[in-house]
Amino acid sequence: MKSRMALGQNLALLPGGFHEAALFTHGKYKCFVKKRMGFIKYSLQYGYKIRPVFCFGEERTFWTCNWFEGFRMKLAAMNMPPVIFGSLWGILPFPNIDIAVVVGEPLVLPRIENPSKEEVAKWHGVYVERLEKLFKENRGKYAVEGEEAVLELQ
Repeated sequence: MKSRMALGQNLALLPGGFHEAALFTHGKYKCFVKKRMGFIKYSLQYGYKIRPVFCFGEERTFWTCNWFEGFRMKLAAMNMPPVIFGSLWGILPFPNIDIAVVVGEPLVLPRIENPSKEEVAKWHGVYVERLEKLFKENRGKYAVEGEEAVLELQ
């Protein structure tokens, strides 16, 4: 990733990783981003613009087994995807689920060769605020009517 960033190439990154998969709960909006600051550090080092992105509809694609969340999060920390999921179609997502991916305005980061922890935390906070704002601005349009459209950040 860093070699591509050094060349200024565009990247798509899912900062939540296995942890976000472990948190997946049918019908709930959850993001694992509060402890993910590495992408901000690298974006500062290479002077990148980053865009918050949110996917509506994904939360209804499968049913999941949500027992033992603490244990699942420990497995995710060991890079093991602790997910048990299914649908009426087995491992394929439920049919007729509308998916909407919304992309926010770019957050233009300064180029800081060796950003401090405070600088990384500051810009991470701005990113998280932008992500929450993007969710709130679009939930009325893309969340299922009658569904509690609250974003839980971990």
